[in-house]
Amino acid sequence: MKYRTDIDGLRAVAVCSVILFHAGFPAFKGGFVGVDVFFVISGFLITGISLDSRKAGTFSLLGFFERRARRILPALVLVCAATTVASAAVMDPLQLTRYFESLSFTFLFSSNFYFLFQSGYFDTASELKPLLHTWSLGVEEQYYLLFPFLFLVVMRLRSGPALSIALLLTIASLVSAQVLIALDQLNEAFYLLPTRLWQIMLGALCAILVRNAKVEKLPVFARQVLSASGLLMIAVAVAVFNNNTPSPGPHALIPTVGASLVLLFSSPGTVCGKILGFRPFVFVGLVSYSAYLWHQPVFALSRLHLGEEPTSFAMLALCALVILLSYFSWKFVEAPCRSRAVLPARRLAGLSAVSVVGFATVGFAGALSHGFLRQLYPAELADRYALILRAVDYDYLEYMHDNSDCQFWAQNIGPSFLRRFDDCRARYGKAVVVIGDSHGMNFYNMVAKTDQRPFVVGVVQGGCRPYGDRNSSCQYAEVEDFVSENRNNIASLLYHQSGSHFARDFDPTNPYLHAQLLDFEIETDSILRVLDYLEGLSAILGQKVFWIGPFKEYMGTPMQAAISEEALSFSPNSTALIGLFEEQMQSMELTENVVYVPFSTLYAFPTTVLTDDCFFFRDRDHVSRCGETLAAKDMSARGSLLPFLEAPPSE
Repeated sequence: MKYRTDIDGLRAVAVCSVILFHAGFPAFKGGFVGVDVFFVISGFLITGISLDSRKAGTFSLLGFFERRARRILPALVLVCAATTVASAAVMDPLQLTRYFESLSFTFLFSSNFYFLFQSGYFDTASELKPLLHTWSLGVEEQYYLLFPFLFLVVMRLRSGPALSIALLLTIASLVSAQVLIALDQLNEAFYLLPTRLWQIMLGALCAILVRNAKVEKLPVFARQVLSASGLLMIAVAVAVFNNNTPSPGPHALIPTVGASLVLLFSSPGTVCGKILGFRPFVFVGLVSYSAYLWHQPVFALSRLHLGEEPTSFAMLALCALVILLSYFSWKFVEAPCRSRAVLPARRLAGLSAVSVVGFATVGFAGALSHGFLRQLYPAELADRYALILRAVDYDYLEYMHDNSDCQFWAQNIGPSFLRRFDDCRARYGKAVVVIGDSHGMNFYNMVAKTDQRPFVVGVVQGGCRPYGDRNSSCQYAEVEDFVSENRNNIASLLYHQSGSHFARDFDPTNPYLHAQLLDFEIETDSILRVLDYLEGLSAILGQKVFWIGPFKEYMGTPMQAAISEEALSFSPNSTALIGLFEEQMQSMELTENVVYVPFSTLYAFPTTVLTDDCFFFRDRDHVSRCGETLAAKDMSARGSLLPFLEAPPSE
């Protein structure tokens, strides 16, 4: 396939967009579309090279996989080796455990699945994951495993049916992406090959069309307009898209069609070709694969090392470092390894096998040993880390309390929930019902673990409160219907949610919050909307409902507490926030239908987050399993919950 400088220039546009997006520069808030552009380029080049090889009679499965191995593995091995060493020096055991998990999946060509399953409500911030970007490699590698076999089959057909199959795959993939997005399965749409295939297939279709002489015979003016329009479409997407733009749905047609127009109609004589052929662009394009590999580890590890977001100047310096590292890895690893004279095929196969098996094995061993905890730390420190790890390293949803009888929970009310509720009602009478957000999940566990009532159900879901974006996945409309249908089957209804979400302009997901002293303002409108919702439930239920106030949040990093006595304390921000919220609630004129109960009247948190061989928090704001158990034991011993669990006297 004839070399085109404009394709390297397009690679430069794609990789710079991604790098500057991950660096956090506001002008590149849509820079993630650079990955979409990469997929189109990949489909174009792989198909074009394969068509040329078939025409020359040299296409073979072994040859195809050899070229892919030479292209992907050498730089990936180098970057992952360096990242592993740096991660061991910078990360705490929990972070290192997650890193080793991602490392093993990266070398099993399936990191997209790993990050899909790690992208839930309680997951670590994406900017702190050094190998997060390898999800796109996983998608491409899975495509490469399928492509040569599909290519050999399709090439046996006439051009008409072959093109029809390619178009059908493209349309089916795009439709599947839109269906998942419409069903609010955004992560599945983002990470999986079937929903990304259409972007790669667009590139493949462009490779087929480029070989059609009619494309080259278009008037120069038309080629100028079309190629320039394509480049402009990519620029608009980079500047206008943001984290709320569904991807890879119809919006992604803008950058991908733009990339397709460039591939189809750009040439050295067009304005687009001259821009993309600019030497600095071509240079960055040549090292773009290495740059893509290096940028996320450099950014993530820098953030972890500093303990805060780097300044804009520091991020620019890190971007320069990424380009420097990329040049050296391209010069001394990527380029030489593409030559059979430097790296013969047999040696490549052996080294590839050793690398894949070796890194996957190290990844699994590191994950199982909690980041080689006992090997990296002195015994006393390792013991404290192990204690904290027991509190933090578990799946939050999987360990929600369910006694296999009539203490159970759900995020949404479905048929199985209703059947179980009816069965328990027949055996135990009226239920205690807990509703709320992820802190409501904590509180439901505490109530159930007191064992003061045999029939306790939670309808609780992380990120869901009766104000803000009450999207279709939240449970509050269903709760209203449920209460209406079961008003005679509910002994008491308790609501609980996070207090930090009542603070104006407060970001509880900020991983550096413990070190910052902030001034708070309470968002009274949110309080009023909760009260309005609870008033409505009280009217439906025909009795009082209880709002259990927020508990004090840790707001720190659990692993830091192993090496810092100061980190064992609650953040002053949390104490200040709860104080302001309680003052605000005292000033509110509540009706007799909603009873507000400060959490401190039910349970007083310990002065430090490490007590009785229990680390009290799973993360910066959710109580751990052992913390829930200790709180439940105290509530049970003092009977502090009992007044709010009793059914009202019958009239």
